[in-house]
Amino acid sequence: MYSELKGKVAVVTGGGAGIGLACATKLAELGVAVGIADIDAAAANEAASNLMSQGYRCLALETDVSKACLLYTSPSPRDRG
Repeated sequence: MYSELKGKVAVVTGGGAGIGLACATKLAELGVAVGIADIDAAAANEAASNLMSQGYRCLALETDVSKACLLYTSPSPRDRG
């Protein structure tokens, strides 16, 4: 049903916890490489580490989407997969 998502890339804002994490997890399960963007760097890193430990491609990004200037910079995140 969602085979067209396999191999795609998605960034999930608020992906460190709650609904955002649930969305990131489901996307990863569907074969999407996921960027987990969250204002809480520790939460983003933990979520990415947990998904990576399950074999999914993931990247943690610390950002605040309410501040436009932060969305146009390269945060040089560590690639987790």
